Amino acid sequence: MQKQSKNFSESTSQLPNNDDESLLVGCRKKENVEKFFHRSAGILCAVRPCGTIIWWTELYTMESCSQIFTFLLKMIEDNCKVKCVCYDRACEYVPFLRNLAKKKNVGAQNMLNNTLFMVDNFHVRKHKQIACMPPPAVNPNNLYHPECTQFKEFSDVNTSIAESVFAWIKSLRRVVRLMTEEKFVFFVNTVIAKHNEYRNRP
Repeated sequence: MQKQSKNFSESTSQLPNNDDESLLVGCRKKENVEKFFHRSAGILCAVRPCGTIIWWTELYTMESCSQIFTFLLKMIEDNCKVKCVCYDRACEYVPFLRNLAKKKNVGAQNMLNNTLFMVDNFHVRKHKQIACMPPPAVNPNNLYHPECTQFKEFSDVNTSIAESVFAWIKSLRRVVRLMTEEKFVFFVNTVIAKHNEYRNRP
């Protein structure tokens, strides 16, 4: 999963007021998180390994773990069964879920119990924490690298498919940037439907 910008302004160096504890954990540091303060920060998509886009939503502020959590909850409620999520900020998102679970959030606890989270192959090379390193013979601290034992079932999966899909989505940026919200939603739904039809052709 990842966002692509629709209408955006220049990033600022001042962080917004945000008490999200997840910003303190993970390989992505505060100064490297893009911040947008326009009416839209882009879209967030869930993509199957085959390239089919199964869910999307628009972002209005900087990408955050709370938005990812809401996004996944809505997707699961729509009967999208999710066994594993490849996300470039998994090392930040899982501690965020654990924090919510400690506060008795049922949705967070169910997600932790039923879904695996890994950093995709494309991004994991830039991660520096032990949790994101490839595992040695035995090391319980290796949690998110695609080569970890818990992800053996997904060893042949293209974990970086979202990157190619978003390269295509990014090409639409200039087309949609001046659309009204209604036109934008209609346009994106139509384009994604055509994209999925092409991906699933015989």
